[in-house]
Amino acid sequence: MHDRYLILNYDIFGQRIDASPREIMRILTVRPTQVFLLICAVAFIVLDAFSLAGNVSVIEYLPIWLLAIAGHVLIYIALVLLLGALQNRFSLRRLYLPIMNLIAFLINSQLIMLHAQIYLEPLLASNPVVPTLRDFLQVVIFEALFFSFVFPAAIAELRKPDGGKPADPLPIQRKITIADQSFALEEVLCMRSKSHMVELVTQEGKTVLRARLADLVGQTEACDGVMAHRSYWVARHAIAHLDQSGPTDILEMTNGDKLTVARPRRQDVRNWMAVTRPELVDTTTS
Repeated sequence: MHDRYLILNYDIFGQRIDASPREIMRILTVRPTQVFLLICAVAFIVLDAFSLAGNVSVIEYLPIWLLAIAGHVLIYIALVLLLGALQNRFSLRRLYLPIMNLIAFLINSQLIMLHAQIYLEPLLASNPVVPTLRDFLQVVIFEALFFSFVFPAAIAELRKPDGGKPADPLPIQRKITIADQSFALEEVLCMRSKSHMVELVTQEGKTVLRARLADLVGQTEACDGVMAHRSYWVARHAIAHLDQSGPTDILEMTNGDKLTVARPRRQDVRNWMAVTRPELVDTTTS
């Protein structure tokens, strides 16, 4: 199964967050995310923003918070996938995660209040469940913590080849297809976006074709290569060295080319290299 598009989002700090639909759907299956959600659940239950603990029993109190957290996460992921699909369809350049977080919060808040009205109305007549701005700010804080510290580790784990070993050599039969032309993936060194064209750099030379870079990258797997810059993708097997000695990281290619890693993508590229090509990473630099 190949991912056909990347979801390109920006977090509350303006940091770019790239992930494929499959990675988004699997984000809940990795340990860093699960541990973080457990911490969130404990924190929200202890904070008790709705002041439920003094009005209902523990048996009634805990499920409300657990359902609230699960509902918010699932609605949030659904929105990311939906808007990511629209982004790919209509070539939208930016999607802002805080906006999706707000929409998820508003939808989930209505579900929480509906649940409380149906099952707990007699007990909460004097203290209705009404989400507030403070509740949303708490959600924003947890979102910022997740994308700053947990998401990079979770994505690195999802992109990690089985057993923590570098991926096997690329199968010869895998190809990049553009219209009626096909290029063996193992021969592609780099793909560069140039206006409405894409330049494919292969072992045989350069070919310029009318296409969208995102569509071509969507035919690859995460371990096949990396988006070192928004305008170019570099194949894993074409990287000879990652130079981290200067103010900007440089990917040195097997054909002698040197490509600058975009500053917002530097840490993502380093994490990706540490997983897929650890032998090329100089661990003495930071």
